Amino acid sequence: MSDIMELQSALSFTMLDLPAYYAEEDPHYYIIDGTLGEIQCKVAGRDVVIRQQEGSGDITGWYDVAYKELEYDGMPCHYGKSDDTFIAWWEDADYSYAVTVTDINENDFINEYIYELSQMSQRNYLEQIGFERTYPGTTPREDTKQLEEELGIAILELPEGYDHFEPVYFGITDDTESGFISYKCGLVYTSIDLITGRQRETEFDDEDFQPVEHNGINVEIAQMTGPSEGVIVSEWSDGACCYTMITSHLELDEVNAILELLTASGGE
Repeated sequence: MSDIMELQSALSFTMLDLPAYYAEEDPHYYIIDGTLGEIQCKVAGRDVVIRQQEGSGDITGWYDVAYKELEYDGMPCHYGKSDDTFIAWWEDADYSYAVTVTDINENDFINEYIYELSQMSQRNYLEQIGFERTYPGTTPREDTKQLEEELGIAILELPEGYDHFEPVYFGITDDTESGFISYKCGLVYTSIDLITGRQRETEFDDEDFQPVEHNGINVEIAQMTGPSEGVIVSEWSDGACCYTMITSHLELDEVNAILELLTASGGE
């Protein structure tokens, strides 16, 4: 196929593909036996192959692989290694998926490809049913403009292309009617959620917040522990709106750098 659009049109389903921040090079698109979609590309000099097909079962095309099993968000995934290549396959809703990557270590393969792509395959399905599982307590919208028009407030957002973060979801929270934007970044599982509303979010009030000043604005910051370790919650107000930022797998100094940006000149 000439590109992914032609591939998807011929297969009649949305093909799993790498996000733009992977900076894939030299992509090629194929249909195998009329039903299986395949993308071949290079990422950071590694050969990457992604497959997807309606139905269930192992569609990797690799044989005699001793698979291990792990779970991501309750979804089992099988992965193993053959020579210099790691292979994984999993099932989600009505589809089977597979990914193979050469010259990569096990930890990076799990974090950069299994977790990332299995989450994306789940999102592809959940887009059709309203994100009930991916972003519970919210209802989806098209973009920031739609949020602002519906809520009547200016929605805080990251500058376009900020440090390779890109928006993956826009929504309205069901309980506080606030604007919700979720960003993903990079080859590891990192995220930023920005919530803008007329009232402060209350879910984290019992956490141990510490005050930090940014651009004359008092920001309350809490670092989660236990099952939520790696999550940092920040809340502040500019007098007109209340804001909550929830980050995953970012260091505190990185969080403070983002807060310095977001609290300056109305977030411009």
